[in-house]
Amino acid sequence: MKSPLGLQHDTVRLEPYNPEWQKLFEAEKSALKKVLGDNFIAAEHVGSTAIPGIKAKPILDLMLAIPDLENWEWVQEPLSKLDYEFRRDFRKEQGHILFMKGSEENRTHYLKITEPNSDFWTEHILFRDYLINNPQYREEYQKLKENLFDAHTGNREPYTRGKEEFVRKILKLAGFNGKNTMSDVIIGKGDLAGRGVYAARDFKKNEVVIKYNLKPLTKQEFENLPQSEKEFVHTHRGIIHLYSEPERYINHSEKPNTYQDLTNWCDVALRDIQKGEMITTDATKDDIE
Repeated sequence: MKSPLGLQHDTVRLEPYNPEWQKLFEAEKSALKKVLGDNFIAAEHVGSTAIPGIKAKPILDLMLAIPDLENWEWVQEPLSKLDYEFRRDFRKEQGHILFMKGSEENRTHYLKITEPNSDFWTEHILFRDYLINNPQYREEYQKLKENLFDAHTGNREPYTRGKEEFVRKILKLAGFNGKNTMSDVIIGKGDLAGRGVYAARDFKKNEVVIKYNLKPLTKQEFENLPQSEKEFVHTHRGIIHLYSEPERYINHSEKPNTYQDLTNWCDVALRDIQKGEMITTDATKDDIE
């Protein structure tokens, strides 16, 4: 059986969306959790293979979060167990470290290492989710990719450069302005899958603490989720939503310091919150019809 992944380096080949890509991501995420152990924070499936219904290069794009990008060398040894090789330090230009898997003739995985809630992390998730939730722009993106492929006969550099203006447009529509307000909070230890969310600065009463980045799901999509992800699903007004990071890790408290604004999709401070304090909410009020 032919593998759904694999592409010669510096070339472009577009293939129809393959649902196996998501399954391969889930398997790779589990493998990353195993080799990183307690050092695992989060991994996300990004790029076109993460967007159902759109053509993509058959290479799996992953982001891996580590606490401090200035101290990244420790990941090389555990990642080598999964056959990842260090490729390039993009910290100054793009805010990430790049690892790859597969030979030059058959590249299968890109693994981009960055800090959780960094601009690099946020813009990739916003771009992915905006296209998932807006079919007209998803179709526009596919047409652009096909036109660029035809115009440049599969040459990767001009193909990639030709998408930049569209990416900027989508990020602007998604509300990204180049400064990630999610850096106001950090993920640490807690009771939700071992994680919690903490204030990285002081917040005043009635200030927005976290803006949600929710992914609506059909019932079938919910059923297809791995059990580990179903823990982060909630229903609002009859619509199933998968919570992203960091909001998925906000812990419950009977005396919460934020409340959920389900009109503007954010958590708002009920009182002044000090830097270093765990962000909590009343989880019994999560689900509304």
